[in-house]
Amino acid sequence: MSLAGRFIGALELSTSSVLVIEDEPSAREALCELINVFGFEAIPTQNGWEALKYLHSCDNLPRLILLDLVMPIMTGLEFRQAQMRDTLLAQIPVIVLTASNPSEWGDLARTTVMRKPVDILELSARVREQCAAA
Repeated sequence: MSLAGRFIGALELSTSSVLVIEDEPSAREALCELINVFGFEAIPTQNGWEALKYLHSCDNLPRLILLDLVMPIMTGLEFRQAQMRDTLLAQIPVIVLTASNPSEWGDLARTTVMRKPVDILELSARVREQCAAA
């Protein structure tokens, strides 16, 4: 897709999709089911590299990204750094979901961090809030 096409696509963010970046299959499936229950379309990816590949090829950017930190191939922090270098992708809000101590991961600027296991009601509220604000 051309730069102009990506720019237009960024202006027209999807009204209902959430990109889920989680390497653990059962956690990814559970998060996607929850996103669907919350009323949004879940787009599952298993690592940061796969997520970037999706984002660079999709017609409409998701409204929100749910991001695990500890993943093979490309960690959540590496994904976030790549996302922030891309002016179009940097617009997409991120909620980091992690069982590790987020302070060990350095700068997670402009992200919401939730500890795993996540509270479903809090996750629902934050997803709805972020999608409404995007």
